[in-house]
Amino acid sequence: MNGQFAGKVAVVTGAASGVGLATARLFAAEGAQVVIADIDESGGEETVKLIVEAGGEAAFIRTDVMSEADVTAMVRVAVERYGRLDFGVNNAAGSDPSAVRHPLTEWSEKAFDLTVGICLKGVWLSIKHEIPAMLQTGGGAIVNIASAAGLRGTAGMVAYAVSKAGVINLSATAAVEFARQGIRVNTVTLGTVDTPALTATLETSANPEAHRQFVTQKIPLGRIAQPREAAEAITWLCSEKAAYITGENLIVDGGFLAALY
Repeated sequence: MNGQFAGKVAVVTGAASGVGLATARLFAAEGAQVVIADIDESGGEETVKLIVEAGGEAAFIRTDVMSEADVTAMVRVAVERYGRLDFGVNNAAGSDPSAVRHPLTEWSEKAFDLTVGICLKGVWLSIKHEIPAMLQTGGGAIVNIASAAGLRGTAGMVAYAVSKAGVINLSATAAVEFARQGIRVNTVTLGTVDTPALTATLETSANPEAHRQFVTQKIPLGRIAQPREAAEAITWLCSEKAAYITGENLIVDGGFLAALY
């Protein structure tokens, strides 16, 4: 590692596992001080432990991204503890498991609101409070995490798909509004990634292994992504190598969407 983020501070939401965990660890390995934000306290503390044991610096704050008070506190921890905020990775997501795989006419208002609250409102609240903190030190970079579900019709996942489509537009809007003030905002749209969330989803099927093989066969590269591969794309967009990139949606899906058209 070359320490490209030495002296910088990152906030990563949903960092207790999966892509968020991998991203937080990569930021720390590259020298950043990292605020771990997640509703999962034990998982968040474990992420901090892994980073510290590897010689990095991190702090955990329990954060419900649907709560403006929690998000405000998340950003405050970064600024008060580390003196600044340079990067925001808004990765936290979730859906009401009771509603997934049902047609939109069978979704309850409660399930819809919960999913949109986490996946879209949570991203809006995060960038709403990350941007002012970044402006205090001259700018920064934000990466919001979307999904291939947000770029195509996805049966049984209406609230999740709509939310992820909204994240893509939200990112572009923020990029246009704050570009002249030194804030870059981009989206990483992920395909299937081998995370605990994927495992949990597969285990709801009658034959999880057959389902995994079915999913894998739809990916031109012939395999499911590892969280580290998503993290590499995310941190690259925060780096100086991407200094002229804003308002873009980087698709990291092994060719899945390309194969649909």
